[in-house]
Amino acid sequence: MRIPCSLLFVLATTIVWAQGSLEELKDATDVGQERIDRIPHRAGPDPHAIFDAVAVDRPPVYPGGDEALRLDLTRGCDSDHDRLSASCSGPVDLTLRFVVGTDGRAAHTEVIGAQVCAGVDELVWCRMRTLKRFEPGLKDGRPVRTRISMPVVLRFP
Repeated sequence: MRIPCSLLFVLATTIVWAQGSLEELKDATDVGQERIDRIPHRAGPDPHAIFDAVAVDRPPVYPGGDEALRLDLTRGCDSDHDRLSASCSGPVDLTLRFVVGTDGRAAHTEVIGAQVCAGVDELVWCRMRTLKRFEPGLKDGRPVRTRISMPVVLRFP
């Protein structure tokens, strides 16, 4: 089988042209990537991650501070408090762990150390629902979900 010279010339020219185009394309791509690499990226923290209060730039702040938070946790839901007073007496020490969302709402509440008195966890969850919104924690200047652990003492007569 004989291939005409004109066809070979066209094929050779196309291959040389394609190689040159590929080199130019590669050079252009490298220059473009260098430009992209020079752009400062501010991706920020993962919006779904939960950070500990010590790992953020500014931890969540309750309106009125920690004392106002403790006061709000020790009042409210009086019917539950009266019901628990019959089975609990004296102070009940527990640790409260919760997450403050980017919108400032407290959620994912865990009560640790409340086994001494049945029903204390329901009382705490009731009181958590009545809390005001926090100022959310900040990391790299952006609001993030933040986990807080705090000791709480509930007093029963």
